[in-house]
Amino acid sequence: MRPRGTGRRAGQARFDTNPNTATRAFGAIQRGLPAPELTTGRRRALAANLKGWGVDVIVVGPMEHQDTMLRFLTDLLGRRPVPVDGVYLWRDAT
Repeated sequence: MRPRGTGRRAGQARFDTNPNTATRAFGAIQRGLPAPELTTGRRRALAANLKGWGVDVIVVGPMEHQDTMLRFLTDLLGRRPVPVDGVYLWRDAT
């Protein structure tokens, strides 16, 4: 299922509706910018964002700049995702 919307970005995911460390990082990658450096402080902030959202599972795919997102999340989570039916999956993400 694809996100719905109107305007020039209709049908595209948005990561900037509630700006925080995670939305800024994911949004930058989505726009084709380099992934931000994962400093100790940024890792802590990203973990807090994911925990605050109640994230248990992360799914990536198909998307533009997918390789960058996969590298970023693999580094953040400290393990590779499991490929499942054309997407990449991390269980117990937080």
